[in-house]
Amino acid sequence: MTVISEKKISYVKRLFVKTAAFMMVAAFGILLSACGKADNTTRVEVSKDGAVKSVIFEGFSEPNYDVNELTEMVNTKVSEYNSDYLSTKITVDSLKFDEEKKTIKLIMDYNNASDYAGFNDVPFFYGTVSEAEEKGYTISADMVGTGDDKLPDDWKEQYADKHIIICEEKVKVKTPYKIDYATKGVNVTGKKEAVLSEETEGEVQLLLSK
Repeated sequence: MTVISEKKISYVKRLFVKTAAFMMVAAFGILLSACGKADNTTRVEVSKDGAVKSVIFEGFSEPNYDVNELTEMVNTKVSEYNSDYLSTKITVDSLKFDEEKKTIKLIMDYNNASDYAGFNDVPFFYGTVSEAEEKGYTISADMVGTGDDKLPDDWKEQYADKHIIICEEKVKVKTPYKIDYATKGVNVTGKKEAVLSEETEGEVQLLLSK
């Protein structure tokens, strides 16, 4: 089991309403899934229509843990966010605590990347390259392919209407389309999957095939 960095601890604390009860946790661990089993990893999944699913799967060793209290706090925070809009932007899919394994799994659904960014107070963008530039993002020309190949000279024209994910959180990201190019240092573990490690500093960009 790998001990999570302070940045990751801070992220999880923010997501769980920054309460004193949750801050009693000293450390978390990401449980990596075994081959052929369910993907029990902390991750963010982006769908083709822009909806975002967040899955947090962590070790939790606090003996006085109250899952009901935590559930209430998360639901309250989500309700507060949704109250600023005419329609529901975020829903809590499930929050479960495994007493035997001492793990917690929280699944949340967001209407789009903007809601994910707003609720978690982190940079997160999903859209076309043109849309990203319109919002003020600078698309890096230093991204590399899985074989360390560089972007083609006419990449701006080729990818103007194709999608890109821009974020800073050090988590696994599952994409709706194949990852063609990514920020240097990103571990592209599958055609539609990348792991953003702590060694990847600052903003990360994933340029997709569609």
